[in-house]
Amino acid sequence: MPELLTTKGISSALEALIRKSNKELVLVSPYWQLSADLVKRLKDAGKRGVEITIVYGKNDLEDDESDKISDVQNVNLYFCKNLHAKCYYNENDAIITSMNFYEYSELTNVELGILIRKKDDRTLYDDVTKEIKYIIEDQSEPIGNGYCIRCGEEIDYDANLHYTMCYDCFQAWSSWGNLNYKENFCHKCGNPYRVCKGAPLCKKCNND
Repeated sequence: MPELLTTKGISSALEALIRKSNKELVLVSPYWQLSADLVKRLKDAGKRGVEITIVYGKNDLEDDESDKISDVQNVNLYFCKNLHAKCYYNENDAIITSMNFYEYSELTNVELGILIRKKDDRTLYDDVTKEIKYIIEDQSEPIGNGYCIRCGEEIDYDANLHYTMCYDCFQAWSSWGNLNYKENFCHKCGNPYRVCKGAPLCKKCNND
């Protein structure tokens, strides 16, 4: 049976969720403000090899928050324009709550949430995680660096796969405009791979 959480209970459960994650950790919140302790918890999770997915919305991450997240290993960052949901889960537990991943909310707001343990209610846990995966896969845009498919230089990743070359390489390519001309690097991961303008991802990234 789900457990009711008050403000302090949410903070405690969220910290435990991060600390006890061993495989995956998914954190969905429109607004982000990381305390020093939570940054440390996330860094520890990343070092353990936990695959961390962060989804945010409403506005761009502040520079200092982006810098904190960039120091964490194994992070996949997504932006969902109309996000209002707040949900956090690992491979064992899920939290649905009114609380943003925001230090101000923890310190000043009155919040409520529920904790769902997979071992106690597998059906509800699976329903929650399935819906969050739908938000990530169908309604969110990956954020992060991409790579020029010709020279391998770091450029902005384009989720729509339209702008997959640096300026100089695009100018050279546009002289011919051949979408099937063989290029050298995957736009998403930057690994050497025979891609082209019309299909700029390696097999692994294309299937992710």
